[in-house]
Amino acid sequence: MIDFPTVYKWLNFFDKSSLDDAAKLLVNRFLNSTEKGSESDQDAEAVEAVAKVSRDPMCTAEVLVVLSEALFRKGRYKLAWKKLNEAVKIYDAQVGKVKTNTALHRLAVARLLCGFCAWKLFAHYSAIDIWKYAREDFLKLLENSEDQKLGDRASWYKDIIFKLDVALACTAEEPYTWVYKYPDNNFEVRTTAKHEKPQGVINDGDQTRTLSGSKVTRLSSDLFWRRNRIVEEIKRAEQVMLNSDVDTVGDFRIPHQMIQAMLDSLDRRYDLSERAEALLECALGLHQMRDNRTAAFTLGRAIPYFAPKSHQQVIARWMLGILQLQPGSDYPDALDTLRIAREDLSILKHRGNDDNNKELVQWYDEKLCIMDAALSEILDRMNSLH
Repeated sequence: MIDFPTVYKWLNFFDKSSLDDAAKLLVNRFLNSTEKGSESDQDAEAVEAVAKVSRDPMCTAEVLVVLSEALFRKGRYKLAWKKLNEAVKIYDAQVGKVKTNTALHRLAVARLLCGFCAWKLFAHYSAIDIWKYAREDFLKLLENSEDQKLGDRASWYKDIIFKLDVALACTAEEPYTWVYKYPDNNFEVRTTAKHEKPQGVINDGDQTRTLSGSKVTRLSSDLFWRRNRIVEEIKRAEQVMLNSDVDTVGDFRIPHQMIQAMLDSLDRRYDLSERAEALLECALGLHQMRDNRTAAFTLGRAIPYFAPKSHQQVIARWMLGILQLQPGSDYPDALDTLRIAREDLSILKHRGNDDNNKELVQWYDEKLCIMDAALSEILDRMNSLH
């Protein structure tokens, strides 16, 4: 299982510490005081001040990571996030300047740690984005290690990437991206303007304008615009919270009201497939606003509206199982939900074999391996609680 304490140990896994003697002395003194519970903010500031006058940016960044670990243990996630954000910027600037892969390795580790802080602060969009950047860093490190014939390192990085994939599969956000991976033929690619509400009638196939990228969707122009506005508001609330100096969680009242309005409109106007997708979108938003029980209930409503045993229904069911496991959900059958999704995905893989669709089969194979590992981790976690 990947968690903050585990990842923190990876910082100097292949290379020795970059702390100079002065920083090492102060860091050790600070860590001793944290073990006794006698450390103060002034102690942390003194360590950081010494690090920032160091001529070695790698030393400065490492001190920031060490301080973030102590802060994380104390539950001071906001301050830990800020220290790690500084460290990430320093390591990023050093990639290519420092010989070997030291800076890139520590950048990847710092990003993972930064993601844990954002997750603890319920900034899910930020956390997932940060973790995916870290995954790209680890992929580059794997490639470098293979090019340099460093077999043991390459194996280690390959294992880390798989563990990260498993950890991401245990979030609701990552499976959400799988739902639209292989849509049926009735789905269409649509983008919509970021701030301008489309005019005209629902289901008019409104054309699109400015959103970067595209999304495969069955939502009408109106519902897709609502969905985008909800996402924007949740992201905005996350950023306001992360950039605030006050230890507080995000203010999600506006997107919560928007989701409720979207839910209230569904029974009146939309076909079943569109209703399924809209419910899924609302469920994800509710989860990101910490309303896990309502999120699971909402996604549970969506499952019957997807075509039976379709790709969309199978992935949505896995996502449902993850939501059912979240704090506050209290669903005793969550593990069964995940197992059914896994078995149904295996059926989809066999269909792909029958159709000789090699790309589809390979994708399903990868996801089945990830699901098996995730189920094993979840079961171990549940057993440890009893």
